[in-house]
Amino acid sequence: MIKKEKRKTVLIIVLTALITLTLAAGTAVLLLRHDKVVLVSQKDYHRMKNISGRYSALYDIQNTVNRDGLKKVSHDKEMEAMYDALLKSLDDRYSVFMTKDELKKWDAYVDGVFYGIGIGLTTDTRHNAVIDKVYSKSPAKAAGLKRGDILLAVNGKTYPTLKGYTNAIRGKEGSKVTVRYRRGKKVKTVEMARSRVVNESVCGGVTKGNHGYIWISSFAENTADEFRTELNSLESRNVKGLIIDLRNNGGGYTDQAVKVADMLLPEGAITYMKDRSGNKKYFNSGESCTALRYVVLVNENTASSAEIVAAAIKDSGRAKLIGRRTYGKGVVQGEYRFKNGTGMRLTIMEYYSPKGHKINGKGIRPDLVVKAGKSRKHDVQLQKAIRVLSSD
Repeated sequence: MIKKEKRKTVLIIVLTALITLTLAAGTAVLLLRHDKVVLVSQKDYHRMKNISGRYSALYDIQNTVNRDGLKKVSHDKEMEAMYDALLKSLDDRYSVFMTKDELKKWDAYVDGVFYGIGIGLTTDTRHNAVIDKVYSKSPAKAAGLKRGDILLAVNGKTYPTLKGYTNAIRGKEGSKVTVRYRRGKKVKTVEMARSRVVNESVCGGVTKGNHGYIWISSFAENTADEFRTELNSLESRNVKGLIIDLRNNGGGYTDQAVKVADMLLPEGAITYMKDRSGNKKYFNSGESCTALRYVVLVNENTASSAEIVAAAIKDSGRAKLIGRRTYGKGVVQGEYRFKNGTGMRLTIMEYYSPKGHKINGKGIRPDLVVKAGKSRKHDVQLQKAIRVLSSD
């Protein structure tokens, strides 16, 4: 009994001293729960109190659902639904939550790596899924598929959208996929094994009449370096002019687009971006740029970072834009990654042309409006670009 009493007295003395020091310092708070005492900083205490007040209803809802709900779902699925709903509350289709799997796929997309057969798709005026590009060293290349072939079915199924066909074509490395397509009047079927495909974001060549041609399919991690290599090669071959094709370019890394624009424009503004507080960030080009005369091809699928390049060129008057009005995605997303492996893309800025023209929701009207031809074999927009260069 005596020993117990002494221990109790000592504990009271220690606790009293601790409380006195805490109150004197004014920087810590004691949290008492039953027989346990936890010392936390005042900052952490107010943070926990704020979280408790803000999310208590959400916590109660989740507990009630898990306790009384007829259907059961995993904790991860519940949390992902909450995160997804928060991003959707912004009413911004470009701000999205990404699960672990979705984040991995996004990384592969922006890095230009995927598993499939190695084709790029677009649509024609009849809404057919048309092969727009066949990647080198790909299963599609080995199987003889060509640009202009019309995709009819994948594994015996047809899809109403390009996204449907793209998802069907891609899959686990080594898995089999059967593709039915039409070339002219002939219908063919071929089976291929999916493999790792690296997206070549830049490819070039020389057209009839000795005009250089560079197609930029997206602004991936190394696009600017790839573009510089193609540009230097064409300059050394003394081509008469250059056609830069940004059609069906959905964008990508902003810094890569700015670097490409810097190679094409003399000293001046490329774009400026504005955040929700009205703060502006400017991106400018240096003094040196290519001496080649060039034109730029755009269409309704030219979007995002590709529009930065197109808008800068149009405002500068350095070259003509040819094709159709661009998509109109004039906003920039920040990419965020979290400790649990998930992530999100959040719209953080809107960008404008050097002269202050709004791009988001409006797009860029080309200098010469030219509709796409009915057939990929007769690229009327490309032919118009060649004629414009030849007439200069």
